[in-house]
Amino acid sequence: LPLLNAWSFFTIYAGIDGFRPDGRDAAPPFADRRPLDRWVLSRMHQVTTTVTDHLLHNRISPATTELESFVDDLCNWYIRRSRRRFWKSQADDDKQAAHFTLYEILHTLSRLIAPFTPFLAERMHQELVKPFDPAAPESVHLCDWPEAGALDEATLTSMNAARRVVTLGHGARQAAEAGVRQPLASATIVTVSAAVHESLQDPDTAKLVREELNVRTLAFAEDRSSYVSYEVKPNFRALGKRLGKRMPELARAIATLDATETVSTWERERQLEVALGDGEVILLSDEDLEIRLQQREGTASSFDEAVLVALDTELNDDLKQEGLAREVINRIQALRKDRDLAYDARIELFWDGSLEVVTALEAHHELVADEVLALRFEREEGLNRGIPGQVRGQALQLDLSVVT
Repeated sequence: LPLLNAWSFFTIYAGIDGFRPDGRDAAPPFADRRPLDRWVLSRMHQVTTTVTDHLLHNRISPATTELESFVDDLCNWYIRRSRRRFWKSQADDDKQAAHFTLYEILHTLSRLIAPFTPFLAERMHQELVKPFDPAAPESVHLCDWPEAGALDEATLTSMNAARRVVTLGHGARQAAEAGVRQPLASATIVTVSAAVHESLQDPDTAKLVREELNVRTLAFAEDRSSYVSYEVKPNFRALGKRLGKRMPELARAIATLDATETVSTWERERQLEVALGDGEVILLSDEDLEIRLQQREGTASSFDEAVLVALDTELNDDLKQEGLAREVINRIQALRKDRDLAYDARIELFWDGSLEVVTALEAHHELVADEVLALRFEREEGLNRGIPGQVRGQALQLDLSVVT
């Protein structure tokens, strides 16, 4: 289903833009494409190499797992991060590069999946490849197996670092119940990973992370303890039978340890040696420890063994207004979908609402109009037609019409 959705997405926007892979415009060189394009093409080459090796050694299940992982990367990272490039009205070189990149990925996937989903692969070949390449074999099962190309290692490293930070940041948002549509002031990165630190120095990568986390600024710090502290205790239930009367002694020994250093050792080695008073060393592993995270007030944090992401969760009026405006955008997009409007349909929108809604939409008028493709976006006081509703508990009235 995700692969079909990716194919459908390409078909819709290629149709809107009149894109043809056999058209007069040549595919842009790999080096001239956006980092996101170079990343997904490099991932495809990685997957081609890995799947080929698995099949040559008759490892069927790992090959399918690799393909499934790549389709997830394609849909939930590449396409989602590239949507605006397909949505925008101007047919520039960047949009052309996005079309060619997605076409090349789908073309290659039609051959890679052929041994596993032969009928879907054949359908993709007949509808995606044959119409544009008369010399292509009659069936995907007569095609040559794809060969992997060169990898952009630097872009792979950079994008992996960005995705690692984004995953942690989303985890922090979820823990703090801060919805992704609500912009936040900042995210602070604390890392001992040189690859992560260096990758986020790149302006394009930093911008991607800011957009994904919906934060206005990205900062760096050196000390985790400025954002989180730890409380480390033994798991009495797990250790009680093993240590018996010595359990209190172990608890006292753990209490004397530096909590931050203990957690760092635990994350790195997944075990911990604790010396008791008589010199006996107890090795703790798996479920032997309970680690509790205490966060600085006004922040939400998530971390792994090398990276901590701390979000500033305190909201000023401007942040609240933009968050409300983005909720309205979501409501309008749902209304477009309910009306079954074409993806590129331009609309006129009249609206009214409570004081908070009015303040938010007047402050972010252009943002909302651009996102929902509104050529006209106006407040009509006392609006008594259209669809009434609420957003974040605030009254909202919408009247939408398609521009003919």
